[in-house]
Amino acid sequence: MLKKALQVYSPEQAVAGRMIVAGLAFLPYALRRVRQFPRKFWLRVTAFALLANVLTSFLYATAQTSIDSGLNGIINTLTPLMTLLVGILFYREKGRLFQWLGLGLGFMGTIALLYASGQATVNSVNLFALVAIMATVCNGFTANMLKFNLKGLSALDISGMAFLVTFPLAIGFFSFTGGFSLAFSGAETFQATAYLILLGLLANALALILITRLIQLTSPVFATLTTYLIPLVAVSWGFLDGEKIGAGQLAAMGVILVSVYLINRTVKPQKA
Repeated sequence: MLKKALQVYSPEQAVAGRMIVAGLAFLPYALRRVRQFPRKFWLRVTAFALLANVLTSFLYATAQTSIDSGLNGIINTLTPLMTLLVGILFYREKGRLFQWLGLGLGFMGTIALLYASGQATVNSVNLFALVAIMATVCNGFTANMLKFNLKGLSALDISGMAFLVTFPLAIGFFSFTGGFSLAFSGAETFQATAYLILLGLLANALALILITRLIQLTSPVFATLTTYLIPLVAVSWGFLDGEKIGAGQLAAMGVILVSVYLINRTVKPQKA
């Protein structure tokens, strides 16, 4: 969906457009809650919003314009590793043996699955791959911020206030760069705008609520394991649609599931 949107919008416009859509989705709730929101969390939630909603989204959109989807998928699987490293370096977390083993297995299994499924066709690596890697580092910070810096807030409060912070900035930037004029310029932009709306609702608004709640109930590393499961789900859907799954794909999927099991051994469920 992002690639389709980037055929019409610039990376900056795509980020701003998604923030506007997500902001509109949360606006009624955020306006009702803004006066009751604890003051001590405003600086933290602002830092989180700028890092997660603006910088990370911009880095991913920029990388998507210059590297193929296969390489981007492989780099994205670094997110759990970056999350663990950030936790160790900045939050005094302890990396356990099963975590390291599980992360390594998951990374190798995901790469193997992408190649076995024909989803990875990496011809060359350019400097924009570093941009995608920087995005995974940002993901590592935001995951840990949700667990430790914003502890005590509900997933809905975090999401609502985070998008309330970026909402006026997004509107201003989108308008200044001609995004609104482009959105209504003709039928040829309709599909790109529709994808932008879907990304804002699903990949930003809904995703932030779900990942926040998952981190609150488990751990930042476990929550980011979704990057391992994305290609697994894609292959499974292909099988249901009539595609064949080879032995290599099955073996890679098995490795990914083992990695999730190993990491899950280190997770202590939290009270809801």
